[in-house]
Amino acid sequence: MSKWNDARVKRYIKLYGDPREMRGSQSQLCADASALVEGDIVDFGCGLGHLIPYVKGNYVGLDSSPDMLHGLKGFFPDATVHEVDVTKIEGLDLPCDYAVSNSLFIHLARDEMIETLKNMWGMAKKGIAFSMETKGDTEHIRKDGIRIRNQSPDAVVDTVKEALRLDEIDEIDISWGHQCSQYTMAFVITPSKDSPLEYVSRGMNARTTLFKVNKP
Repeated sequence: MSKWNDARVKRYIKLYGDPREMRGSQSQLCADASALVEGDIVDFGCGLGHLIPYVKGNYVGLDSSPDMLHGLKGFFPDATVHEVDVTKIEGLDLPCDYAVSNSLFIHLARDEMIETLKNMWGMAKKGIAFSMETKGDTEHIRKDGIRIRNQSPDAVVDTVKEALRLDEIDEIDISWGHQCSQYTMAFVITPSKDSPLEYVSRGMNARTTLFKVNKP
């Protein structure tokens, strides 16, 4: 059973907003990622579809959480989505120009990230783009079972090279850059059912880095 259940989906909407409004940190991340790609897109770990408003070609979303996909369809009823574990894609033929993944790898173990990168690479004709939190090399499991993992940019590049066997390719284009906007992490303070969430800044800057790997 997915940890991204209905209760977490509702909290996600409160934290990051309606994706159709194209506001908030998740929408900004998707806007930045969309500037790196073009054409038809497959969105790995699509969540609520924050990337959809920025895609100009065909869009397909992949997610393992039926509750997330139900929420996405509530916002974008015409979107094409598939309920699938993106680390274990079998029999799903979805050729695209670029495979994209935002805010997914922070929740995956390194071996799961490697398998997902392989699947993205195999599906995309032109390349892949993804985000990763890059404030050091840390990993822990929260009490709710959600994994939180950071990798330094150099460690991410090493993971990409291992996953895609890039050492066997003479010419490869890997580029990365820290997200253009930095966001202060917000912590929810005793939210109640009928009142809006209250936030307080703890002075922790989240550093999200976007990576792009073009096929030769």
